[in-house]
Order: sequence, then C-alpha cells, then structure tokens
Amino acid sequence: MFCVAKHLPALILAAFLNSCSADREPEPVAATIDGQPLPLSTIDKTIELQLHRQLFEIYNLRRIATEQYTAQIALQREALSRNITVDSLIDEYTLPRSRRADVISYAQQMEFCRGVPKVRGGIYHSLDFNTDEGFDEVRRGLIASLRQQLIDSLKTRHNITITLRPPRPPRLPLDSILAFSRGRVDAKICLTEVSDYKCPLCRSMHPLVEQLASDFEGDIRYRHAIFATEASPAAIAVMAAARQDKYWDMHDRLMRSDTDSASIISIAADLQMDLDLFLSDMADTAIANSINRNIEYMHRIGLYGTPTFLINNRIVNGATDIATLRREIISAARELQ
Repeated sequence: MFCVAKHLPALILAAFLNSCSADREPEPVAATIDGQPLPLSTIDKTIELQLHRQLFEIYNLRRIATEQYTAQIALQREALSRNITVDSLIDEYTLPRSRRADVISYAQQMEFCRGVPKVRGGIYHSLDFNTDEGFDEVRRGLIASLRQQLIDSLKTRHNITITLRPPRPPRLPLDSILAFSRGRVDAKICLTEVSDYKCPLCRSMHPLVEQLASDFEGDIRYRHAIFATEASPAAIAVMAAARQDKYWDMHDRLMRSDTDSASIISIAADLQMDLDLFLSDMADTAIANSINRNIEYMHRIGLYGTPTFLINNRIVNGATDIATLRREIISAARELQ
C-alpha cells in the first residue's frame, strides 16, 4: 500500500523541481528544420568571435563613459571641498608642472625629440619638437597626462572603483596553425603573436615583445604565426630559413630591417646560411602554398588584423602595448593556480 505521509517530502521536492523547470525560460530558437528547433546557441557558436567583437565594442563604450562620468564626479567633489571651480582645480595642479623645462623633460622621456606624432585629417604626421607647433603639441600631451594623474589620485581618494569587466573572448582553434615556438615547450601559458612583416605597428612592437618573452622565459611559450594578404617574400624567407633551423634569426632580423629581396639575401648571408639551398627553397611553391593556406584558415576563424595577440588561444583585446600583455599574462597565470 502506498503511504502518502511517508513519501510526502519526496513528492514536494519533485513538484518543486517540476515548477522550476516550468518557470525556466526556454532556449531561444533561431529557426526550425522539418519541425525540429535550431537553437540560437548553435548559431552563436558559428560566429563566436564576431559576436565577441561586438560585445567588446559595447563594453568599450560603457568603460569610456564610466571613466568620464566618474572622473567628473571626482573633480566636482574635490573642487567643492576646496570651494573652487573644476577648471581652477585642474589649472592649480597642471600649470606649475607644465613649464618649459617640464615640457622638455617630458619630450625626452617620451622620445618626442625625434619627432612628435600628430594626427591631422586622419593621417599621422611627425612634427619637429623644436618648432612652436611641435613644442605646443608636446605641452598639450603633458597637460593631458597631468590631468589624468590628478583624476586617478582623486578616484583613489574618493574610493571610486570601476567594476566593469570585458567579455571573455572565445578560445580559437589555433593548435594546428602554421607557427613556430620558442621558450618553455610544456608551459601552461602560450602567448601567440599573429603579425605581418610589412605592418608598422608589428615592427615597432617587436623589440618590446622580445623583452616580454625574455622576462617570462621559463614561464611561457611564445609562438609566432605569419599573417599577410598573401605569401610575401619576407614570409617565404622565414619559412625557407626554418629549413636550415634559422627561423627565429631571420624573423628577428626582418622585423628590424628592409624586406626587399636584396636585404633578405644579405641577411641570409650574414646568418651564414647555405645560399644556394636558401634560394632554392625560396622558389619552392610548397612554402608559398602552406603560408597561403594558413592565412586562409586564420581568415575563416575570424583573424584579420595585425598584430593580434592571444593567450592560450584567446584574443587579448586592446593589446597595442606591452603593459596590457604583461597584465594579461599575469592574470592568466593566476587563473591557473
């Protein structure tokens, strides 16, 4: 005989679980095929990286707006406590620190004496620091830096913390790409750089990336993959050099020098390579085909720009400086602990 009292707790639990299931939102459906639902999550998986880029853009807009809003709050509160205007507060902090000697010191620190970058009409120009225009541009940059220093100190004083976090990038299928590695082979952290020998930013960042790989030597594996619109002579040269175990020697040299045919042959000679074999390999269509297939594969999975940096196959968004990469490597190491 079935005893209701004895089984009452189990019946209540089952009813509760059923009610929870009934209240749960059904998974969104993108389409139906012969009456069978096609879940939206299945479609999202096919465009995972593109969706992430859109989410990151939204995050970036929110981050900038949050930083601007909290900066204004911090400035207003500090100005109110001193019974002065926000403009007076900023001038009080920046003007004594942006005199001529300060501007010259800042220019030397930032290496602007070689040329002051300025965007005009969407194009980068280099101004002579010793001209009035160049000096004024550096002074504006120094004042902007000082203003940010003031805001950062006020945010700390008023206990303002930005809690927005970027969306986590998807893990890309990069284990089978054509890439060369150096560093600790069994490292749990792999830093991948996808770059082009003709990319000015890739070339300017190369010495810094080398320093970063050196700083974390023994802790990370550094991997490089060639990216371009097509198999360029420089890309073919490093692959040909790889056949003589000179990939990294050729790679490092090409990131610092011209990439025309004469320069490539000169570098190969300096590296004491077998030039006849090198030139023969340069003409081998198998190398160009393998580079092109690799580029096509990276296109298919959503990689387009250079330089692109990934940590454990996840894109590092906004990685245009070494400080960001260093921070992300440390963060990845903590997650693995």
